[in-house]
Amino acid sequence: MFYYTLYGTKLISDVAFPQLVKVSSFDPDAVPHITIKEGKLPAKYLFDRNCYSDFLQNESYLSNSFCYLYVENGNSITYQRKNNASDAVLNPYILGWGIAMLFHQRGMLAIHCSCVANEKGAMLISGYSGSGKSTTTAYLLENGYRLMADDIAMLDISDKNHIMAYPAFPYQKLCRDAAERHKLSLDDMIYIDETKDKFLVPYEGSFSLEPERVRSIVVLSARNTSQVLSEELSGIEKWYACLDALFLGPLLGDRVHSAEYGKPCLDLASACPVYKITRPYELDTRKEIFNIIQSINN
Repeated sequence: MFYYTLYGTKLISDVAFPQLVKVSSFDPDAVPHITIKEGKLPAKYLFDRNCYSDFLQNESYLSNSFCYLYVENGNSITYQRKNNASDAVLNPYILGWGIAMLFHQRGMLAIHCSCVANEKGAMLISGYSGSGKSTTTAYLLENGYRLMADDIAMLDISDKNHIMAYPAFPYQKLCRDAAERHKLSLDDMIYIDETKDKFLVPYEGSFSLEPERVRSIVVLSARNTSQVLSEELSGIEKWYACLDALFLGPLLGDRVHSAEYGKPCLDLASACPVYKITRPYELDTRKEIFNIIQSINN
């Protein structure tokens, strides 16, 4: 078995996750933890078709081209492989959809974003593919910020005055072209995604396992404009921005607006300022965006 820490909790798994922070073995009877294991799913959830999911009160399940996932009671993930899926293909689905479903059962929010921190707290950086999220995050890390999570931030929203972000693991995700552009050796990185052709790159800065209070949220976008534009969102726009960043959103569809999912996003929107930064396509605007973010944090 393999033992790790992730998002402030212990994890025991029969499949290895080389990117996670290892811990020594622990007594599962004494420590609340997550169990990940291969096994048989209840027959009623073994659908033949791909891309199927549902969310019940204490159990969630997912079927796609590579695996079945069954998540139960906020503490266990059972998986079955499809088409002889390798660990490299399977792991992102467990650490993505599986972990997001599990923490939802614990009453926490999984947000699709990068999470960085400085002495004033944590900042979430969200945005659709191509918005510049990875580029902006990398620039922030080069200029005094430290990494907490690269793809999913896990938020404890139980105290609406102090929403806390928990750290994931000390790796960043890069697409193949970005890794090659930075002249990184692909042989030294962990390949994680055959559908999006991504690699995990070790984060060389200091990485803390301590949670940080979320101070702000930045939503990035790109469009045909000649300059970087920024605005602080208000009212329902803040709520929509948080809903759009919900990691489980693509699986939930219209259900994302239900009280079960919409209310926690409303609590997040109420607790934190949300800013929208729009950048021009194909221009290097990293420094301008950095200066805006600095002014937000002052």
